[in-house]
Amino acid sequence: MSDTVWALLRRTFFVRYDEIRIRLARSLGSKELADDALHDTYLRLHRSDAIGVIQQPESYIFRIALNVATDKRREERRRASQAEVLASIRPQDEALDLSRELEARSESRP
Repeated sequence: MSDTVWALLRRTFFVRYDEIRIRLARSLGSKELADDALHDTYLRLHRSDAIGVIQQPESYIFRIALNVATDKRREERRRASQAEVLASIRPQDEALDLSRELEARSESRP
């Protein structure tokens, strides 16, 4: 039974792709994010685990895509915060390196 449901979802994905993409891009405010989310959604539709009856396949696919986009945005925020941490550490490291270099130069002079 679950194979049939997954096949129905994949078929709906292809048949309604343009409508889902437009709606998703509008909801997310980004065509690029919508495209990425739909790509990952397509990959998620190739599962074989058990799934119940789905009354509205297009809505189900749309919800998967929204969840994927939310995950992507969270990951981007995590990366941004890691980059901010690294950026805040580097100037301190560079300042220490500069002070060490100046100290070494002054010690090497007679």
